[in-house]
Amino acid sequence: MIKGITDCLADSEVYFHEHGDAFLERGIDEFDEISLREIQWLSIVDILAENQYVCEQDWKDELDDFLYFVRELKEIKAAALPLEVEWFDKNADIHEWCAIMDGKWKSSGMCLAGIDIESDSYVLFPCRDDKLNELKKLAKIVSCRIDYAKNL
Repeated sequence: MIKGITDCLADSEVYFHEHGDAFLERGIDEFDEISLREIQWLSIVDILAENQYVCEQDWKDELDDFLYFVRELKEIKAAALPLEVEWFDKNADIHEWCAIMDGKWKSSGMCLAGIDIESDSYVLFPCRDDKLNELKKLAKIVSCRIDYAKNL
């Protein structure tokens, strides 16, 4: 398991106080402002982002920023997934860009998935199409949501 996730799940309150700056950046300054599930979900997202498994992008990202951060994800590099600026309309939005990536990666069995953190940002990660349904079901069990990024 990725370092930090075990600590967060074992004692979320201690983890919250040790990583208060990350929560403060999200506008959360007190432990009791959000549920334990939300603390754990956001912490896992932050840990995954720190390790370049996911990237969190603002809804109004420009195409260059969007492509830069998606390209830096470990699985994109490991699977050598193509990502060409020519595919995209810079005036489109993240939903459209994600849908284009899904179409371009379909033959490789990959898609761009997203973790819903109930904000106006997108937590994106490459995912095998055949694994996404399982992730959706597991997220639902803990009252959270993972889906195709284009659907968030």
